[in-house]
Amino acid sequence: HGSVELKPVLYTTKAFMFVMNSYQSVVLLLFNKHNELTYTQIKQMTNIPESELNPALLYLCNPKTRVIEKENMKKPEFAPDEKMKIATTFQHPNVKVVFTPPTTHKKREGPEAGKTEKLSLIHI
Repeated sequence: HGSVELKPVLYTTKAFMFVMNSYQSVVLLLFNKHNELTYTQIKQMTNIPESELNPALLYLCNPKTRVIEKENMKKPEFAPDEKMKIATTFQHPNVKVVFTPPTTHKKREGPEAGKTEKLSLIHI
């Protein structure tokens, strides 16, 4: 998936550098145009497979490094209509904050072998 370094413009006095995977950066960029999105909207706008979207979002919503706030912070899962927004109170002791989930490489077999996933991007 690769990794991306972003310099976000946040409501803080400290300048941060976010390190995240491509899926996470696409999700984060959606919030340039939207103040609040549901899980279903994020899934539809990005076309990221659920198996990749859920871990990407979990790391962005993690209480220790929360850059996205979700309605139910107590459950590490996402309801289809659960609303999410950028955490305006983001704080972290480090300037460089890593959000990347561990990668799991699954070998495709059968008719799925050699097939690539397409990622739909929103024009920003």
